[in-house]
Amino acid sequence: IAGRHYNKDSCSAPVARGSTFMLLIAVAVHQGLLLKQADVKGAYLISKIDSLIHIRLPNDARLFTVNSGLYGLKQSGHLWNEDFTRVLTTIGFRRSTNDRCLYILSRMNNQGEEEKCWIAIWVDDILAAVSSESLWNEVYDKLNAQCPSTQDELRWLLGMKITDTTNGSGERTVEISQEPKITALLEQIGMTDCNTCKTPLPCTAALPDASNCPTTEEEERAITAKASHPTYSAFRTEFREIIGYLSHLCEYGRPDLMQSVHYLARFQAHPGMAHYTCVKRIARYCKDTKNMSMIFGNDKHPYNKEPLVGFVDSDYAGCNESAKSTSGSAFLSYGTVITCKSRKQKCITKSSTEAELVAASTSVCTALYLKRILEDDLCIPVGKVPIYEDNDACITIARNGCVHNRTRHIRVADAWIYQEVHDHGTIDIRSIDTKENIADMFTKSLPREAFEKHRGMLMGYVHHTKTYVATSRYKWRSKLLNGQKLSFS
Repeated sequence: IAGRHYNKDSCSAPVARGSTFMLLIAVAVHQGLLLKQADVKGAYLISKIDSLIHIRLPNDARLFTVNSGLYGLKQSGHLWNEDFTRVLTTIGFRRSTNDRCLYILSRMNNQGEEEKCWIAIWVDDILAAVSSESLWNEVYDKLNAQCPSTQDELRWLLGMKITDTTNGSGERTVEISQEPKITALLEQIGMTDCNTCKTPLPCTAALPDASNCPTTEEEERAITAKASHPTYSAFRTEFREIIGYLSHLCEYGRPDLMQSVHYLARFQAHPGMAHYTCVKRIARYCKDTKNMSMIFGNDKHPYNKEPLVGFVDSDYAGCNESAKSTSGSAFLSYGTVITCKSRKQKCITKSSTEAELVAASTSVCTALYLKRILEDDLCIPVGKVPIYEDNDACITIARNGCVHNRTRHIRVADAWIYQEVHDHGTIDIRSIDTKENIADMFTKSLPREAFEKHRGMLMGYVHHTKTYVATSRYKWRSKLLNGQKLSFS
């Protein structure tokens, strides 16, 4: 009973953020740490229940007292997380203040060398990055004694297929693939034999918007008949299921789907046939690229030495219905994307500069969060986080805090970014050509060449297509904005 056996606080069951898992893998590859996985058996059954609860089995008049957590009880996840934290604390781990499901162990061994182990958990799935095999065996033995589990080299995590390889020259790479889940999705919606396409959404034709949503029961019946569903409710349910499935792929291993999936997710309340056709197109794109992987440890990537680098962009009034803009951002660690976003802004902006400032303000928040995890928990010095922006006016305002008649109404976002750039010195806003801005792919649909180029930079490999060459005028302007000296010959 709510309020007697549990309350809102006792139902909180946190899991590690997707960016935490990706950061842990990126740092492990860069520092040569071992990657391990473990799976706790019957995790909820380990925890003892903290209130008196009785259950009655079907077709049985007897009452049974619940002594341990059960799958289905609202408080089971919370109790398991607290018990697991208690177990790790007794082993010597401390809980991160930035992510409640990240745990850190740091100590000196008998030889005077520092040993470290990081553990991130998703309910009962454990990802560990550890400095030595002996330390992991010791930690696992103590963990297994209280929470029976299985362990192995990292091969599967949250449905992702993970391949850790080292070539003959000693270069190590970790690849994350979503091929099994994409295959399962195609089988589920009956598209295993469909034709393929090279981009998630077309950039030439106008994308479906709110005007394509049904507004009458007659329109809903027409959609139901055309889509071969028994009811419009069944049609809408399938649309939502596909969107949810694709959203999971976006977060874990397939960031190239982010813009297209999140755009179509805006119309889940009343999807039309045009939206359904676009979802099927994304599935056809997934079939074409199902063997594509995210690569950690590519030494040829231009940002493979940067612990954290961000890209931010925004369109202007891209939503035909609300005139709101779409923010796009991506953060890379050692040459592979850690987290990215494509989201419609909550306010209506009066200019492209204001839209870019709103997007930049949100990105600064993400940058500070990732910076704290890297410095406080993963012991990686970051310094100023470089964030690349392609709007000169936005860069000028962020650096100088300019105030005049046309920018007074955006003073909060302006002051926030200026504070982090100028006063605190945590962010470094840099200029970049629009054609080189990775975040551009999260604000709108792009032509195939540009899309594939950004996708390659995003997922850790360098695409073979030609790169865009900026004009001499832009190069000079970019150097000036980035504080570099100009040389004339």
